[in-house]
Amino acid sequence: MEIPFSEMARRARQTEIIKILAKSSKIPDFISFAIGIPAPETVPVETLKKIANEILEKEGLRALQYSDTKGNIQAILVDFLEKDNIRAKEEEIVITTGAIQGTFLATLALCDPDDIIVSEFPVYPINLQTFRMNVREIIPVSMDSEGMIVDELVEKVNSLSKKPKFIYTIPDFQNPSGITMSLERRKKLVEFAQEKGIFILEDTPYRYMRYEGERLPSLKELGGDIVIHINGFSKTISTGLRVGYVVAPRELAEKMVSIKQGADFSTPLLNQLMVSYFLEKGLWEEQMERIRSIHTSRLHAVLKALKEHFPENVTWTEPRGGTFIWVTLPPKTDIKELLDRALENRVGFVPSSDFYLPEIEKDYPPAMRLNFPYYGEEKIDEGIKRLAKALRETLG
Repeated sequence: MEIPFSEMARRARQTEIIKILAKSSKIPDFISFAIGIPAPETVPVETLKKIANEILEKEGLRALQYSDTKGNIQAILVDFLEKDNIRAKEEEIVITTGAIQGTFLATLALCDPDDIIVSEFPVYPINLQTFRMNVREIIPVSMDSEGMIVDELVEKVNSLSKKPKFIYTIPDFQNPSGITMSLERRKKLVEFAQEKGIFILEDTPYRYMRYEGERLPSLKELGGDIVIHINGFSKTISTGLRVGYVVAPRELAEKMVSIKQGADFSTPLLNQLMVSYFLEKGLWEEQMERIRSIHTSRLHAVLKALKEHFPENVTWTEPRGGTFIWVTLPPKTDIKELLDRALENRVGFVPSSDFYLPEIEKDYPPAMRLNFPYYGEEKIDEGIKRLAKALRETLG
């Protein structure tokens, strides 16, 4: 029987990340720079175990039942956000199952199938999947070392006959590039969005993972209600907890709650309470310091290995936080062949094809995303050596 796929399903495509994980699981001594996760040593397993036991002792059955669809930990998040100069009311916060769900809910709440959105490129592929399935057109805006090129954004939006529903960006330690948007660009982006009445979708899962330099204001701090602020605790506490949140104008937040009912009904209450207790016990700064210490040394190790082992015609970003480095390759590089050769050399990365729309991929140089914090320094060096070997084999 032929399956009558919807147009939404036809637009969906499996990312190379999924294929790499499937292949690499069968390869011994495999080193993967593909999946975007922090160093395992930063996950506070023993602390979370004690917190879980405390919750179950205190809350009992309640912790194992449904939560409210909108979530149950808004009060603690109001205080948490205030420390980052983000002023939010409880009714403006929706608890989500990971930050990914925040983008999903916002897209469904704001967009009809015939709508247009704007996004920076390269772009996080899971959210790109959401956009491809739910809107007619995605207007691409390039990035440079200061983030989204706002002058290009302005020119493209002003040329459209229809106003985009939102502008999507990861301003802090962007996935996949590791680039942080400059203060000047942030101000210019917010001013333009306010002038045009276009929402900004600010996705910030790496915001608090800064290892060097001074804090920059969030777009939410600069733009207020024009900005929908999305974040979560996957990268900073534990990826498996899947606790995220959205800060949005009240009416929009309420609509997102309605949509969430049909998605998963609620984010697990036990997981929410674990995050809440973690923050209430004052463990956040200690956790951030642990991440900064471990990730900084590994970032330096990857940058050192790239400099030692990669050819001079290869360039890369040098992020000051987050978990990703973007390596730009010579124009003639066959990225698919390189990935195959990398797998043969027992090493993995995510190719640039995952981060672009198929119709615009040719307009950008081939590149690879490397997640840097997962391994210790010796394994990092070995992994980069293997990648360099695969690149030499590909280039000939």
